[in-house]
Amino acid sequence: MYRELHELARKQLDPRIVNPTIGPTALTHELVLRLGRYDLHDMTRDDVLNVAAKAMKHVLVDYARRRAALRRGGGSKKLSLDDCVPHAQPRDVPEEDLERIDRIIERLVETKEIQPDAALAFRLQFYSGMTQAQAALAMAVNEPKINRMVGFVRLSLRRELERTRGK
Repeated sequence: MYRELHELARKQLDPRIVNPTIGPTALTHELVLRLGRYDLHDMTRDDVLNVAAKAMKHVLVDYARRRAALRRGGGSKKLSLDDCVPHAQPRDVPEEDLERIDRIIERLVETKEIQPDAALAFRLQFYSGMTQAQAALAMAVNEPKINRMVGFVRLSLRRELERTRGK
């Protein structure tokens, strides 16, 4: 399981795309530490991957928060729609914007503009780098449904970014 988690982290932090300030090994170690809080013995492999995806999201967002707090007084810049292109991954988005994306997704779930399972599907693909097939398997749904859910979340995210662009 460690190798699989490390591979997910490596994909998210591909150095050919961006110069990450956290490496895949450090991300994997932090992920393993966070997974230690859960009783994983009674979980299936897919359940563990779901928990790992959530934990990876929290690690990346927490890391981005700490980095943003240290840089330029912790202020964040506005997200452009180009930062959230259909196949964007955390490695494609500036660190300080990861927290903003997560806050928007949380607010959309709280206001019931998107369903929690759609947010989970988005997070499995966006934060943990799962393919559509892997996310479908982890959530026990078919791939077209994952595609629809993730597409709807991305559309909602774009709308929210456009709405708040001038603020």
